[in-house]
Amino acid sequence: MTDKVDDIIAKARAATVIAYAACLPVSISGAQICLGLLLVSALYRVFIEKRWRLRYTDLALAAFIAWSIIAALFSDYSFQSLSKIPRLWVHLAWFGLLAANVSKTTWKKALYALVISAALMGLYGAAQHYFGSAVPRFLVPDVDLWQPTGEYFHAVGFFDHHLTFGNTMILCFFSGIGLFMVEKGRRPILAIFAALIFVGVVFSYARSAWLALAFMAALLAFIKGRRVVIATAVAAAVLIPLIVTVSPTVRDRVATTFMVKKNLERIYLWKTSIDMAMDHPVTGIGPGVYRQYVREYRRDYNIKWTTESHAHNSYIMAAAQCGFVGALLLLLLLAAVFHDPVKFVFGSDIACDDFDLSAALMTAMAGFAFACLFQHNFGDAEVVMTFWFVAAGANVFCDRDDLFNQGDARREIDR
Repeated sequence: MTDKVDDIIAKARAATVIAYAACLPVSISGAQICLGLLLVSALYRVFIEKRWRLRYTDLALAAFIAWSIIAALFSDYSFQSLSKIPRLWVHLAWFGLLAANVSKTTWKKALYALVISAALMGLYGAAQHYFGSAVPRFLVPDVDLWQPTGEYFHAVGFFDHHLTFGNTMILCFFSGIGLFMVEKGRRPILAIFAALIFVGVVFSYARSAWLALAFMAALLAFIKGRRVVIATAVAAAVLIPLIVTVSPTVRDRVATTFMVKKNLERIYLWKTSIDMAMDHPVTGIGPGVYRQYVREYRRDYNIKWTTESHAHNSYIMAAAQCGFVGALLLLLLLAAVFHDPVKFVFGSDIACDDFDLSAALMTAMAGFAFACLFQHNFGDAEVVMTFWFVAAGANVFCDRDDLFNQGDARREIDR
């Protein structure tokens, strides 16, 4: 009887992980419901069954959240800052996903769910790009789609901002690339899925995502060798002219990426946020109260400001909100979560099991960290939840040890 109950619980956990992945590109509410279920299961796993292997990432994440609470307590707007701390709960996705203790087979199914869902959103985003608000949003609120020439629009999917959409989609794209490399019998359909996700990234007009995509392609080519380098160069040579032809405003948007005059606001955002950190070097201004400080630091700049919400750089934002200690803890957290995948990818035989998936997912993680230089992805719930899914998957596929114990692993092996 106990084994039967355990079997039902294990299947429920596996189904929840897959559902979480399917919701990530489409619905933050759906993903958060799944995450809540996973966290309840995780608490049972740890405190009742007492089966949890402590990882460096767990400690680093706990330290980052704890310091964020300390920074809120010392903020000039401590009550308001403390009220924002619960938003950090989405970072517990790492804990919830690993505590589910599902098999690698289930993780592959979850990756398929993520990629298929993202491909549909890529197609939907393409429709938004050409037809704007004529494309219905169904159950989610309407948003103002960017319209540079009166003809083309930013793709946002079901999210409320094109940057959220683009930076979520790059993580989905390289998850699809990982499946493409290992699932040889399904490559044609996976290539179509990846192409649709790529279209979504391009039509998001998210320059941070574009730069990250280029970085990720170069990194994966470096990891996989000369053939991938050549394939990447050929793909770029074919796709870039094609994209510029079908959507001329993409070319204009790309050009602005490298024009200082067009990026003065972003540059001054970084400078004023660094000034905040310099004035509050230990605990920062406190999480969630950036708007209360930002206008004071902008008084001497004669430019048109279009955002007051964050610094468009996660590392600078961490320093501004939680001091340089907070920024250091964020870097340590990323170092911890990257440790095992990097060790596995750069220390393993390229032909070994799970190498390609681990390499692709690690590349997606690296793209997230790179994009954080230009966008506050670490403070964007939709992007963060997708990052932790990818990071948990990368750590599972590179892990040769059981997450809990041999008995659990044997029950999960064919599930």
